Amino acid sequence: MKGYIAASQIVHKDGKYYIDCKEGSSETRRLEYTDYEDVIALRNALLKEARKHLKTRYVYGGMSPGGFDCSGLMLYLYGQNGITLERTASNQLCNGVVVAKEGMQVGDLVFFRETWETYPASHVGIYVGNNQIIHSSNSGVVYDSLNAGWCQKTFLCARRIVNTKAAQIQELPTLSVLDEGCMSTSV
Repeated sequence: MKGYIAASQIVHKDGKYYIDCKEGSSETRRLEYTDYEDVIALRNALLKEARKHLKTRYVYGGMSPGGFDCSGLMLYLYGQNGITLERTASNQLCNGVVVAKEGMQVGDLVFFRETWETYPASHVGIYVGNNQIIHSSNSGVVYDSLNAGWCQKTFLCARRIVNTKAAQIQELPTLSVLDEGCMSTSV
């Protein structure tokens, strides 16, 4: 389950975050809220991690340093920095917010789609600045220019996962005893 919540519904008290969500009812969900104060450091950490994996071989379905496919690389990079993404490029297209190509920043996800493809997105990479991405292609994890033929021809959109003041709310396993209500510890 994914959803959005207004910042006004999140209360910080005693080192914990409380989220207004019908405490005590059967609809109660335990949520984890992560607040990223230093967004620049987080974006740079994503880039640093991506560079570590340059030349890693392409493996269909790969999600580890032993081999990555395109979305597996994004899942891994963000996961190493405490951010949960969906598994496939098409599902990752639902994460974050849309960003204009001219407004892309380091760490934004960049999506591509072949005209014949039936999926919403067929490929994903991470923007590294200067019109460049790092992605897992058939040649492995490489840099590519967004001005290059294939990238330019198949560019779909960019999405920002790490915003100016970024936060992620993630559902945790339901509590057997609802004594904690909708409370989660801060990260």
